[in-house]
Amino acid sequence: MNDKKMVKFVHPLTGEVRMVKLGVSWTLFFFWGIFGIPFFMRKMKNYGIGVIIYVIASRIILTVIELYADVDVFILWSFAELGISATFFIEGNRITAKYYIKNGFKIDEKEEYKKNAIQKKWLVQDEIFLKPENQGGNQ
Repeated sequence: MNDKKMVKFVHPLTGEVRMVKLGVSWTLFFFWGIFGIPFFMRKMKNYGIGVIIYVIASRIILTVIELYADVDVFILWSFAELGISATFFIEGNRITAKYYIKNGFKIDEKEEYKKNAIQKKWLVQDEIFLKPENQGGNQ
């Protein structure tokens, strides 16, 4: 993958490193509805569990509606899920970045042009970047 598009997150206390792409998320677009597996792979358990609950509840609701109503809601539901997929496609990596920041991760980036792109794309502040003396996860 192109390193220019990847952003390195480092947890200052543990040194754990996670990478997030600066751009759209094809992975979330195609696979979010498969029991939230992409969220679990990103170590975002809350989102993964939320997707599991949504998938199970939506399938139950669709089954009940199909049994007792004369309306074919599957097509409408499919459009709604396409909308969710589009949202995750566009915002998925920003959601991931914000989740990591909320959980104490800092962005380890030295290049100023890339810092500016990150701030513009994800709407983050300067304090989420590691200070030069802390970059690389070493303290």
